[in-house]
Amino acid sequence: MTKTEIRNLVEKDIREYRYVPPSGTFLGVPFSEHKMNAQLEDLRRHLREPLLVPFSDGASRWIVTQTDQNGYFVFFDEDSSDYGLGIVDYEGKPEDINVHGNLVGTYAAR
Repeated sequence: MTKTEIRNLVEKDIREYRYVPPSGTFLGVPFSEHKMNAQLEDLRRHLREPLLVPFSDGASRWIVTQTDQNGYFVFFDEDSSDYGLGIVDYEGKPEDINVHGNLVGTYAAR
């Protein structure tokens, strides 16, 4: 995929996102719709020009958000067609921390 295709995918995923509160039994308390809307607005402010970079495992992935104050960023993995959460490892390389899902949910998991 190209940088433009990734940017268009991110914009489409944001445009089409609708929060559906989870049902069933789970640990913790689900985010409210208000909190998810705040996460969505924060995500919009932290988008960056997609950048294809090699990760610590040797695979290349597209970083799509700026790194936040805690060192987290969101990437898109073409192989899985999924978003993931990453950090920079002690050697300065991006690393997948195995939190994956849709764009907004992954961003909110930081």
